Amino acid sequence: MRIINKEQLSILEGFKLHTWNVFHNKTPNMFKFWAKELDDKKVPYNLQNKVANWTITRENGFKSLKEFLKNEGIEIK
Repeated sequence: MRIINKEQLSILEGFKLHTWNVFHNKTPNMFKFWAKELDDKKVPYNLQNKVANWTITRENGFKSLKEFLKNEGIEIK
């Protein structure tokens, strides 16, 4: 099981909201900003990709990121 901290979770929640809005509301993409923020918090690149890919499905924007992470075997400490 992989572990992330609450600060990483917080930045991932913002990233989830942003990517969902880019895909479904066609808001301007700020992926360079988010890539730097996520990298600065040491969120693994493959986890960044999983969250981005998950938000492609519209319904996932209304689901819990914590539950998604749990299902991916990621614990929050």
